[in-house]
Amino acid sequence: AFSRARRRVVCFISMPKDNFPKGLIREYLNHVAIVQGSSYSRLGNPSERERCQSDFERDVFDELVKKGLEVYAQVPCAGFFIDFVLDKEGRRMAVECDGEFHYEEGELREEDYQRQDIIERYGWFVHRISSRRFYNNPQKTIEEVIENLQMQPKDEEIEVGPMEHLNHFETPRELTESIEESKPPFDEKAFSEKSIQEKIMEILSEEPLPVWAIAQKLGITKEESFSELTKLLEREWLIEIYEDGVKKWKAID
Repeated sequence: AFSRARRRVVCFISMPKDNFPKGLIREYLNHVAIVQGSSYSRLGNPSERERCQSDFERDVFDELVKKGLEVYAQVPCAGFFIDFVLDKEGRRMAVECDGEFHYEEGELREEDYQRQDIIERYGWFVHRISSRRFYNNPQKTIEEVIENLQMQPKDEEIEVGPMEHLNHFETPRELTESIEESKPPFDEKAFSEKSIQEKIMEILSEEPLPVWAIAQKLGITKEESFSELTKLLEREWLIEIYEDGVKKWKAID
């Protein structure tokens, strides 16, 4: 809970923070007290444009501001810094700006895929903007950003799911176990005996993935994974799709 909040943290404690034993919880509460007593805001520095790290980011920043969006630059998240966080009418979205150095042989670098995956695990929707596409058609690029932002839930729309459906004698753990029992068990031995192409088809039948993630699941290099994917694509067993500017591979149903 300490690391997952995106918008606001409210702490309820049963005694003064100094009464907690020394350790991570007390250090965290001390941090909360410092932030609460300061004028600093994670999303509110008036000199946001000065945080931009390239002319490309500054150009994107200016276009977003023209559209009436609140734009915050270099927002910390999970050990990284999100290029921009947009805010309008309680809707928020992360934006990553990809200059030419972010691409290798026409594809986004593996580390950028991994970075996005981590940021998304923290609850952010990530929209990517490539410099080539932006300068080719700035208006259309910004319109796509706004469209995605409008699809994000407002603050008041984000709720924790109700738990009333649970039986008084059925704990959440028991419910989870009953769901897991209904799934067929994963046969690790049978999977290991399959060919690489068979493994790829099984993995991609569950969800589309980028090359680096497929290679990671198979324990092979990105180049080996790409070679096998190309063969399957030629046989029309796979298709390429793009999700938020990220190239992924998907098994054909």
